[in-house]
Amino acid sequence: MQMVRQLILLVSLTGESNFEPKPAEAATIDAMTKTFPTPRLSKSKIISGRQCERRIWLEVYRPELRRFNPIQRARLQRGTDFGVLARALLGGGELVDFGHDHRSAISRTSELLGSANPPEHIFEAAITHQNVIVRVDALRTIGNEFDLIEVKSSTEVKEYFIEDCAIQTWVARGAGLPIRRVMLGLLNPNVGISDWSRSGESLRLQDVTDQVSERLAKVHVWVRRFESVLHSPEPSIIPGPQCIVPFGCPFVHRCGPTRLPPACESTERRSHPDTSAEDSSTPSAC
Repeated sequence: MQMVRQLILLVSLTGESNFEPKPAEAATIDAMTKTFPTPRLSKSKIISGRQCERRIWLEVYRPELRRFNPIQRARLQRGTDFGVLARALLGGGELVDFGHDHRSAISRTSELLGSANPPEHIFEAAITHQNVIVRVDALRTIGNEFDLIEVKSSTEVKEYFIEDCAIQTWVARGAGLPIRRVMLGLLNPNVGISDWSRSGESLRLQDVTDQVSERLAKVHVWVRRFESVLHSPEPSIIPGPQCIVPFGCPFVHRCGPTRLPPACESTERRSHPDTSAEDSSTPSAC
């Protein structure tokens, strides 16, 4: 019943009416999917596609339909705030701060990587490979190699964190960067949630290199699959546990119905017993 209540709450906070595009709009979007080049993928879009193929399609072609509820917005803000704190705790470096200007961000990252004395850390490094762009929370310079660090406002490792890191590592190595280790920057469980913004011990690094290596071969498959999805009409997918797990979908109001069948509840309990309120409920833009 908890999952049903969560989905009802999610729909009630984001709006209940299903949106259907006008015939002319639908025809235009359908033409775009067949004739335009494949839109550039990002880490967050691939993670969205892993959750639901309809979600990635909507994020690309109908982003204006997203409705974030107050809980989602608060978690997003906490994730952003923890990321800023993490940069301070990791040490010196340079922030590639170009917002959604990916071209400038990629250019500046290339300059830093190619410099004779690269900074200790490159924060929000922009890297691209095979039409996929990622913004790495921190690239740590270790001699001629790099450690890739992904920051999450959670006390424990989740499966989609590993997939997140695998996507970034696949892009970075594909672009020619020698990635030595992959680490997650997590909340220290010994520091209370209310105290993390004031504690110098809030961040702990956990090596996930081996787990990431086990998933690297899958990234290429995901990329090709979602390129195919984005060259097709909007998928028709029945609502299920993917509407909530691992995080609430901002398009849930479009898909309906507002209640899940009992089978979805039991599936969610078996597959995702540790869904945590500590996670940022929606990935960042990149």
